[in-house]
Amino acid sequence: MTALLIIFLILFGGIASPLYNLVQKKQTVARLRLVYAEIVQAKKSFEITNEDSLDIYDTSLPAKEFAETYFSSMSTKKVCESVQSKCWKKLTYKDLSNSKMANNSEYSMVLENGTVFGFGKPDENTVSLLVDLNGPSGVNKLGRDMFVFYFTNDTLLPSLCSKEEYKKKHIRRGLHVGGYDKCGFPHDSYSYFELLSKSLDGGCNKKGQKKSGDFGLGAACSAVIYLGNWDIERNYPW
Repeated sequence: MTALLIIFLILFGGIASPLYNLVQKKQTVARLRLVYAEIVQAKKSFEITNEDSLDIYDTSLPAKEFAETYFSSMSTKKVCESVQSKCWKKLTYKDLSNSKMANNSEYSMVLENGTVFGFGKPDENTVSLLVDLNGPSGVNKLGRDMFVFYFTNDTLLPSLCSKEEYKKKHIRRGLHVGGYDKCGFPHDSYSYFELLSKSLDGGCNKKGQKKSGDFGLGAACSAVIYLGNWDIERNYPW
């Protein structure tokens, strides 16, 4: 191999890698934004059919009943009720620290475009949604191709902390982009920079010490993209 060829390969690699990452980031944001739009549209369809308020979800429902109530308008290729492994590549994924996490979804749907939705119950009064943007392909890692959403109802407070904790901060009802902290407060109720900090439960930081519920480090990453005006900025832990 000549010296010129070696220099060319080094220079090409230095250009191609950032360009490839940029394309991946743009694709990730586009897919995540589409998921958000599909969730909102599913609720609008339910509202029209049932004359219901757009931002009110009955989060006391079991995961299966919640999904079948509010997401029945979505076109699916497969639904998994008891055996979740039929809807997922595998029932584990990695968080931002590369720790292996268990997928604790209780009811899953594979959409026509290959996206997988997994519904769970962090506690009796809230519902979580783990989304795999590219199904069986991809790295299966929080903040890269797996993201978290969260549903709350302001009349049904979480039961993860004492009642006094819930007097300190209001929980907006409806859909939230991101997961939740140890008390069930949604990630999108924090500031952009708080979400990127090391101290927040499930924060979007590879060096964070705390983990959020059943999801792990990176549960807040969808909220970072959302609050960043649907963009992955340079400080994002890609």
